[in-house]
Amino acid sequence: MTTLWGGNQIGRYQLSTLEEGIDYVNDETEAIGKYHDEKIRDLFKEELDRGADIDYLFKGKKLRIRCGVVSYGLASGFRPIPQKLRRCLAVTEMLHTTSLLHDDVIDKSSMRRGGKTLNDLLGDGAAVLAGDMLLADSFGYINRCITRRYIRILLADAMRTLVRGLKAEIYLRHDIYTASYGIAPARDKIINLSSRCALIAQDKTAPLIEAPFVTGAIYSHVSDETRRHLREFGFKLGYAYQLADDLLDVVGDPEETGKPLAVDLRSGNMNMVYAESLFDAPPDKGMELLVAFAQRDLSPQTVNNVLETARIYGVPRIERIIDERADGLKKKANQFTQNPVEHQFVCFLIDNLLHRKI
Repeated sequence: MTTLWGGNQIGRYQLSTLEEGIDYVNDETEAIGKYHDEKIRDLFKEELDRGADIDYLFKGKKLRIRCGVVSYGLASGFRPIPQKLRRCLAVTEMLHTTSLLHDDVIDKSSMRRGGKTLNDLLGDGAAVLAGDMLLADSFGYINRCITRRYIRILLADAMRTLVRGLKAEIYLRHDIYTASYGIAPARDKIINLSSRCALIAQDKTAPLIEAPFVTGAIYSHVSDETRRHLREFGFKLGYAYQLADDLLDVVGDPEETGKPLAVDLRSGNMNMVYAESLFDAPPDKGMELLVAFAQRDLSPQTVNNVLETARIYGVPRIERIIDERADGLKKKANQFTQNPVEHQFVCFLIDNLLHRKI
């Protein structure tokens, strides 16, 4: 019986309970994540010897690994993850860790996941070089251990797009700082600002969420059509996930996020929540928000004022967008799940990721 999934599907295991799928993902993610953590410790031995506490690099959700496990599980019938895919997912998470090291330097962040960042501990130069070393080692590993040329190109393209997003974020910051938008916000300028922020959010996060969904599908030998569905799902999930992350800069709990509020605001990085605020905010509030992003060393009062504006006018708009995206993703899941329990499992993943519970 050949199906959309490709190959003979007789005997393909199907989930019987939601908990079974959750346990599968958690167990496989933990096992693969250990390799990532060991590799980071080996590479950063000198930093550890100098007393740098880099535990924050190990405290993440391992989301890229988790997404690849979900993709492979759904496509393969929840078989054990093959060793080649384990390597692929571990190195994808390493690429993400590289981007965090560089991003913290760019944003002058001192806290991440509840710990001091490497740039705060040892300086910007050490953090940049550590990120460069990890990036070089990651691609060395890709060339040595990943035999599928398509996957090597996929990961290289994902990093190229991610860097493009980070560059666009810097250029937007520069444009605002040089008063390109420092006038009473006309509608066309607001739309341009929001669309630029949307593209930045997409480029920064979606590619390294999309990639593990593709690699999981490849190693499960599904049909090209199913692979395409999983790829589209991963890309759209990645964009929505970044919107949820943008919300945390405005309404997050620092005890849970491990970083203070308004990091983007203080570093001059206009994200989607602030940009969307401009559509509904009164002109004086919109001007205050724009001017704040064009300044340095904001006063506590200015930070509080801008956060209040974002919470009143931006947060509801972004929450609606996230809810719409979540509904679309749940409909998309019908194209690659084979029974109600599997669909429930994917919906659980969507709800938890977009409400930042895992």
